[in-house]
Amino acid sequence: MLGAPDRPSYMFLAFDLDGTFIGSRHLIRGDMYRNQPCGPGRELYIFRPGIGYYECLRA
Repeated sequence: MLGAPDRPSYMFLAFDLDGTFIGSRHLIRGDMYRNQPCGPGRELYIFRPGIGYYECLRA
């Protein structure tokens, strides 16, 4: 999608409800994702259709 208005990726820290750090989340816009692995464990990203991004939790 040439000229897409949304950023190609986001990275942010993730915490549980108690405030304990659980890792970082990485989001890749749907049109930019090419089945790359998620972190050293090589898991796949999970598509979040509500926002149009693939998500990875890196613990």
